Amino acid sequence: QKDDDDRLKDLDIKFDNILCAVEKNIQTSYKEWMTMYDTCHKLCTGQERHEEGLYGHAAKVLKDHVQTRLAKLKGKKGEDLLKTYRDLFSVYKTSSKSIAKIAHTLARFWIVAQKGAKKDVK
Repeated sequence: QKDDDDRLKDLDIKFDNILCAVEKNIQTSYKEWMTMYDTCHKLCTGQERHEEGLYGHAAKVLKDHVQTRLAKLKGKKGEDLLKTYRDLFSVYKTSSKSIAKIAHTLARFWIVAQKGAKKDVK
């Protein structure tokens, strides 16, 4: 299901910025983080709910991000492959903490709402 809510498109950019922040050594300000979190919260709890769209958009951004990182490993061999993998894994560990916070919001609101509506959430 496609969801073209402008707030979701804006969050795509912000999700990508978070995923790339560590690698590019970019700081996300507290205000930027809270604005994004507030938008996610409103999408999950407001009158115009878009939890499914939010989940789909976050999943797509994450898949695209992983594909980009995979491309960095292709063609590498030996020690160069290991160093690149180590660097990417270090970035992953830090970035995953931010993504976990977004996933937690979805788990608190969207999954509960889906279970309440007796929909499959597996």
